[in-house]
Amino acid sequence: MSLTSNPRRRATLGGVALSVLFGCGGSSSSGAGLAVEPSTLPLLAAGQHVGIAYSTPTPAARAALDAAFGECIAAGVSTHELSFSWAELESSPGVLDTSTLTRTLVRTQTSGLASYLVIKTIDGSTLSLPADLVHADDPNELAAGLTFHHPAVLARLDALIDAVAPLLVLSGGFYLSVGDGVDGWLASRPEHLSGFAAFVTSARARARGHDARLAVGATLRFSSIVLADQVLSAVRTASDVVAFTYYPLKPDLAVRSPDVVAADLATMRQAAQPAPLVLQAIGYPSGWSGAPTNGSSPELQRQFVANVFAAIAQDPGIRYVSFRQLADWSRSEVTRLAETHAVTAPGLPEFLATLGLREHADGAAKPAYAQFLRGLSGM
Repeated sequence: MSLTSNPRRRATLGGVALSVLFGCGGSSSSGAGLAVEPSTLPLLAAGQHVGIAYSTPTPAARAALDAAFGECIAAGVSTHELSFSWAELESSPGVLDTSTLTRTLVRTQTSGLASYLVIKTIDGSTLSLPADLVHADDPNELAAGLTFHHPAVLARLDALIDAVAPLLVLSGGFYLSVGDGVDGWLASRPEHLSGFAAFVTSARARARGHDARLAVGATLRFSSIVLADQVLSAVRTASDVVAFTYYPLKPDLAVRSPDVVAADLATMRQAAQPAPLVLQAIGYPSGWSGAPTNGSSPELQRQFVANVFAAIAQDPGIRYVSFRQLADWSRSEVTRLAETHAVTAPGLPEFLATLGLREHADGAAKPAYAQFLRGLSGM
C-alpha cells in the first residue's frame, strides 16, 4: 500500500482542523477523570468521514493512482482502513512484531488520515489466528481444548492489545475491530458465539486500560442482520460499536439494484443503534469490461456511489464509510483471496476484480470515480 501526502489537501475536513483531528492522538494516556463514551467515537473528529482503500498498483498505474489518492484526500477523504491478521502480528507464540503496523500507521497519519484498524482473528469463514491456536489438521478450527475465551487465548489477546492499542491512539486512530465478517465463521459454529463475545468484551476492557476513548468492536457483514440474528445480537452487545461491510449482491454474487442502498443503510443504522453506523468497507463491482456476467456495469457502479452519498447526507448518524476501493485488484490478488477464503463461487473473480473505481492495469478512471469526488465535495 502506498499513502501519498498531498500538500494541496484542505486544511479542514468538514470544518474540523487537522490539528483537532489528531490533537488527541499525541499520548496513549486514558485521560483520567474524563467522562468519555467510546461508542460515540470520541477519537474521531466531529461530523461524517469517508475513506477509500488503496490497493497495490502495477508499475504502469502507480503514478496515476498516487495522484488520484492525493486528489481524494484533497477532496475530503479523511480516514483510512488498515488490516492485519493476528497471525501477521504474532508469527510465533508470544513474539509480537508491530514494525510493519507502526510504519503503516505513521504513513497514514502523515497523509492526514485517521486510522481505522482491523485485526483479523476471524476473517469471514476462516480463522487468522497464530498457528499454535488453530487445529493442526484444520486451520479453520481452534486447537483442541481451546475456545475464544480460554484463559490462554485471552492472555495472548491481552498482550496483543497492549502492543497495538497505544500505537493506534498515538497515530490518530479511532477504532479497533478484532474480527472481520465474523458472522461467516460463527453462524455455522453457534457453540463458539458466547466465547467470541467474551473475547471482544475482553479486548474492550484491555484497550480501555490504555485509552478509554478508543472504540473496540468486531465487524459483521450486512447479511448478518437477516441470516444470523443471534450473532448480531451477541457481537453488538460485546462491542462499543459494531461495524459492517456492505456489498449489495445476490447469493450468486450478481449485483442488486443500486436503488436498494438507502433502505439497506437504514437497516444497518437501526441494527447498530444506539451507536452510530460504522461501515468498514462498502463496494459495488463494475463487471467485466464489455462483457459483464454479474448484471453490473460502470454506470450501475456510479449510481451506487451516488446513492451512498445521498444516504449519508440524510443521516448524520452514519459516521464512517470506507469505499472498497480506489483501483481494481489484479487477477493474481483475486486468486489469492479466493484461495485464502476457500471460496469457489463462479462469480467471485468478477466481483473482486472489478470493485475499484479505477482500472488496475493503467489506473484509468471509471465513471464512479468522478461521482466519488462529487460526493466528497458535497459533504
